[in-house]
Amino acid sequence: MGYLKEGYNIVNKNAQVALIIIILVVLVGSLLVFFVFKDKIDYFQKNIPPEVQPIYDHILDCFEQRSIDAIRIVGLQGGYANAPKKSVKVGNFDVAYGLYKNIDNLASLSKIESEISNLVELDLPFCVDRKKFSQVSISQGDSEVNVDIEQSFVEISAKLPLSIEGDNNTIELDRNYEIIIPIRLKEIHSTAKNIVKNHLDDPDYIDLTYLAGLDFDVVFSHHTETNIIYTITDKDNQLNEVPYSFMFIVEGNGN
Repeated sequence: MGYLKEGYNIVNKNAQVALIIIILVVLVGSLLVFFVFKDKIDYFQKNIPPEVQPIYDHILDCFEQRSIDAIRIVGLQGGYANAPKKSVKVGNFDVAYGLYKNIDNLASLSKIESEISNLVELDLPFCVDRKKFSQVSISQGDSEVNVDIEQSFVEISAKLPLSIEGDNNTIELDRNYEIIIPIRLKEIHSTAKNIVKNHLDDPDYIDLTYLAGLDFDVVFSHHTETNIIYTITDKDNQLNEVPYSFMFIVEGNGN
């Protein structure tokens, strides 16, 4: 019986060792498959055929500039690309109300993201310069843009599928275009919300001490007897060497 028990233990240990080896083989195989496919994914995402690299670079440069323009326009119009009904013409811009009829009317962050996205999506197809690249035939699909406003930057990504036909060769260019713009739009928006709240709490009082203590330069002026224009400027973060500004209007009581 002792021999049988000892033999059983040996068989049992051998089975355990074999099971461990099988598990290790499966794990190693899975890791190899993962890294092989990861390398392929990275290759197709990062490597662009040299024939179409100039086209991609041109669109990327254009996309980056259009994104910066969109963020600036939306900022100068109180969070909107297209003027809402509750807005006032100030120079070349239609500045939206942040406070109207004693109601907080400031555009939400999600609304601002949507406005920037819509403007870039509208402009992006014009980045395809067929005259500059007349040696090939370019067909394009629908553009798709996503905007994320983070704490200290705005991230914009886009897709613009292209079919580029050259000498007996057609290349499908379907790459992402991405830009991270270092502006504190989320903090600026929070500051604007606080200014609106202060007016709601006390319509007859502007807290100059509060405004002076902010991280941003805040300037206000009377556009009319009842309308106050606020401009929040971030001089620490500039777009093309120009400080970023966010404007909105507060409807006062005329006092």
